[in-house]
Amino acid sequence: MDFTRLFEILEYQQHRFPQKMALAGKVEGRWQTWSTAELLAERDRLSAGLLEHGFHKGDHIGILAHCGSPEWAIADAAMLQIGIVPVPIHATCRPDEVAHIARDAQLRGCFVSNADMLAKLTAAGVELESLFSLAAVPLNSVPGQSSAERSSGVPLLAWSDIARLPSQHDLDKIRYLRDGIRPDDIATLL
Repeated sequence: MDFTRLFEILEYQQHRFPQKMALAGKVEGRWQTWSTAELLAERDRLSAGLLEHGFHKGDHIGILAHCGSPEWAIADAAMLQIGIVPVPIHATCRPDEVAHIARDAQLRGCFVSNADMLAKLTAAGVELESLFSLAAVPLNSVPGQSSAERSSGVPLLAWSDIARLPSQHDLDKIRYLRDGIRPDDIATLL
C-alpha cells in the first residue's frame, strides 16, 4: 500500500508500520496514548460526528489551539478524509487577526483547545454555526466560560459529544467522500 493523499498516512502506517503507541498527549495531567488502530477508529468516529452535525465537503473549520495535540492530529485527519478544509489559527493571533481569518476563510465552525482559546475566539466576535472542544470535557464547565457569557450563544460541544460510533451507513458515506478527494484538492488553509 502506498498513499497519495494526506489522510491516507494513518492507513499506510497501520498497514506497513503499525504502532502500539503512535501518538501520546496529556489529558488532565496524565499521559494518554493511542495506537495506530485507535487513531484510525477515533478519526472515523469524529468524521461521522461532523457529518451528523451537517458539515460537508468544502466546508472550512478552524482549529485554535494553544499547542499541538493528538486530538488536533485526529481532528485534522477526520476533516481531511471527508473533504472538510482545516484552518489552523495560531494561538498568538490577536482577536482582530482571529476575526479576519474566520471571515476570510468563511469558517462554519472551530475547534478550541482550552478556555484561553475559547476566550480569544469570543473576544474576536466571530460568529460560527458550531464550536467544538478538543477536550473530552466541555469547556463550558470551566468557571467563567459559560455559554451565557459568550456573545454568540453557540453551544460548545465536547469531543465526546461530537465523536460517535459510525454506523455502516456512516462508513459508506466516509468511503464515498474519501474516494472523491483528489490529490490536488485543497488540504488546509494557512
